[in-house]
Amino acid sequence: MPRYYFDMREGDEKLKARGFEMEFIVQIREKVRRSQFKRKLPVIAKISGRTIETDFRYPRDWGT
Repeated sequence: MPRYYFDMREGDEKLKARGFEMEFIVQIREKVRRSQFKRKLPVIAKISGRTIETDFRYPRDWGT
């Protein structure tokens, strides 16, 4: 079900036609919604005037 729902972006009707029960579809969708916070980066306090990934560039990061 996750492959069809996420990768192929099929709707409820197509998923039901594939043999999945509506209760199962709703259950999976709710689990994904409740765990969305895991896919977001945490807020990091900036304590200096330099920014990580922008100002902290070393020669090894430039491919030399």
